[in-house]
Amino acid sequence: MQHPGSDESVWKDAAALERMTAMRQAASAKNYLDRTKDVPAVLDALAKWNGEKGHPLHGRMDLEKVGMSGHSFGAQTTQVMAGQSAGKVSLRDPRVDAAVMMSPSPPQRGDAAAAFATVKIPCLLMTGTLDDSPIGNTTPADRLQVFPHLKEAPAWQVVFDKATHMDFGQRDLRGGKIKDARFHRAILALTTAFWDAELKGHPEARKWLNDGAAKKVLLPEDRWEKNGKAAE
Repeated sequence: MQHPGSDESVWKDAAALERMTAMRQAASAKNYLDRTKDVPAVLDALAKWNGEKGHPLHGRMDLEKVGMSGHSFGAQTTQVMAGQSAGKVSLRDPRVDAAVMMSPSPPQRGDAAAAFATVKIPCLLMTGTLDDSPIGNTTPADRLQVFPHLKEAPAWQVVFDKATHMDFGQRDLRGGKIKDARFHRAILALTTAFWDAELKGHPEARKWLNDGAAKKVLLPEDRWEKNGKAAE
């Protein structure tokens, strides 16, 4: 999804020394809320196109099985669509059936346990031991404050040893390609199994996630975790 106001247009035309400031300003409460409105708008459009004769996407989508994923600000957006609440307010879209959050974040205000108690769809979380925030104050320890509170949702988490925030996009802050592809190989394998299990209903994919086979795509130093709901 393209999110006007917090996409590459924020920094693309800014002078090199002004880009970080522009990105920090774009990570605002307004853009946070705008993003939560973009998602239902996109799903509405997909439903319209799916039923519109003559459209290139007519009849090509199974919108009864929708997965959403995102990294960083995209992970925060995904968390909200998956059911993360703010007090008594929930912006969850019930059309989202499963979620992948790369570099997730706890709520900036309020109790994390209460915020994530309302998430009930399957979730896969991904972070790294060096996964801080280039434009904020989020620490690697903060990233780990989501998974323990997903009590009502089947959830899995990988913590990659020595993975930074930028490893998930395989680009450094200057746009240069990160040469070590080992994280992406594991991300591809784990997310494919997760979508197969939770959207396609493949029992062998769920078994692969749960019985220890998933660890074969990881290094011994990486952490692979599942909660009680995932094991049911």
